[in-house]
Amino acid sequence: MIIALLFLVAAAAIFFDAIEPEYATVQSSRGQEESEQALLVNEQQLAKQVQGIVSTYQNQTAQAQEVALAMPIGQDNAEALAQIYGIAANSGLTIQSVAVSAQSSAASATPAAPPERASRRMPRPS
Repeated sequence: MIIALLFLVAAAAIFFDAIEPEYATVQSSRGQEESEQALLVNEQQLAKQVQGIVSTYQNQTAQAQEVALAMPIGQDNAEALAQIYGIAANSGLTIQSVAVSAQSSAASATPAAPPERASRRMPRPS
């Protein structure tokens, strides 16, 4: 009976000595699996955010194309001057002088000069 009890204790000790290292390996694998699962969830959320940003920019690109269609294709100085004179007339201003010059490729890299100022028309004393 004592020998059977000693064999039982020895078997339990050998069993737990063999199981403990494997248990640590299983726990490590579980922790790694949980961290990889959390990483997957974070990556999926990030992908959704990126997709939302991309769709926002695609909508802005469509709006920019609509604006580009409304803008003139080339320079239309005469139309621009007519609009400036019209705005000035509606505001009660007079344009005293306007200077238009061709811009060379070297000059296009420098900032443009400030626009001419319009002066408010003063009523003449009667």
